[in-house]
Amino acid sequence: MNCYYTRLILLFLCALHMPGLFAQPLTNYTPYTNDSLQLVSIKNDIRKNYLEDSASISGENKKQLIGIYRDRYQNLADMFKEKEFINNPEADGYLQGLVAQIMNSNPQLKKLGTRFLFSRVFWPNAFSSGEGTIVFNIGLFAKLNTESEAVFTLCHELAHLYLDHSTRGILHYVNTVNSKDFQEQLKEIKKSKYEVNKQLENWKRDWCLKAAGMDVSMKTKPILLASALCKIPDTI
Repeated sequence: MNCYYTRLILLFLCALHMPGLFAQPLTNYTPYTNDSLQLVSIKNDIRKNYLEDSASISGENKKQLIGIYRDRYQNLADMFKEKEFINNPEADGYLQGLVAQIMNSNPQLKKLGTRFLFSRVFWPNAFSSGEGTIVFNIGLFAKLNTESEAVFTLCHELAHLYLDHSTRGILHYVNTVNSKDFQEQLKEIKKSKYEVNKQLENWKRDWCLKAAGMDVSMKTKPILLASALCKIPDTI
């Protein structure tokens, strides 16, 4: 039998006669602690931005727009409530260090006043909420091979924010669903006698694709702008 597997079997047998072996505490492990005061400050800043953005809305679709902004804010507020954000000094210091390199090479981004946060969520994703907060899931960070990939991810989300994709997308959606053309087509489908639900589903899908086409047709795409933003020193 292979010597390696023999040692494993012997170790396992020894463990059976040593009940306390696996009950010993991990003396070298120290749980991370968040900076709770800083998180409260960030949360208050996000709420302040939400209230200011809502107060600035005017026009006939004001109520609907405020509702969407409220949902956007609530999504972040729920993440704070569920304690999803990680901002202990070591992790946050590393993230902010990468951000500082990007900002120093691209001073035009500093005026955005962006907040960057690590999330403990293991789903591989990062996103810009659109109001100034960028969230980097630890699940995505763990899958990256180099710091360059982490920097590119940050730049990609900064590009969305810099191009104001979220706000423009919200306005485009609200204007579309309240347009005369949209409402007339909706009425015609509801008058149909057959497969109304199926027609509505296909029609809504087509409208969503048209709305998505707004971003696709933009002259400056996030992937291209992200490449341009990554003017950082090779020392990273």
